[in-house]
Amino acid sequence: MIGFVMVGTNNLDKAIKFYDTLLNTIELQRVVTNEKYAGFASKEKPAEVEFYVTNPVNNEKANFGNGTQISFLVNSKDLVNNFYNTGPKISSLAILISFVTSVNIVGLIK
Repeated sequence: MIGFVMVGTNNLDKAIKFYDTLLNTIELQRVVTNEKYAGFASKEKPAEVEFYVTNPVNNEKANFGNGTQISFLVNSKDLVNNFYNTGPKISSLAILISFVTSVNIVGLIK
C-alpha cells in the first residue's frame, strides 16, 4: 500500500492550480499548502494526505522519473472518464496515470 505520492515541480503556483482542478474530479482536495509543497487528500478523509506536489528538496530542477507510475483508487468509471477528459482541458502536458477502481476498471491519460 502506498502512503502517499509526491511529484516535483518547477512552478508550484501553476502546479497547485492544475492539481486543484484535476484532482477534484476524483474527489481529492487540497488540505495543506506552504511555500514548499501542497498536499491533497480525500474529501472524506482530509487528515490522510495521499498526494503532494513539491519544489525539489535539493533545489535542483524537477524532472520526470523513468518508469514512474501513479495509481489512484476511485469508485467508478465515471470518475475515471471525468479525470481523463479534464486533464487535457487544463494543460497541454502529457500525463500517464493509471486508475484502479473497486471493480478493476483501468483508464489511462496520454
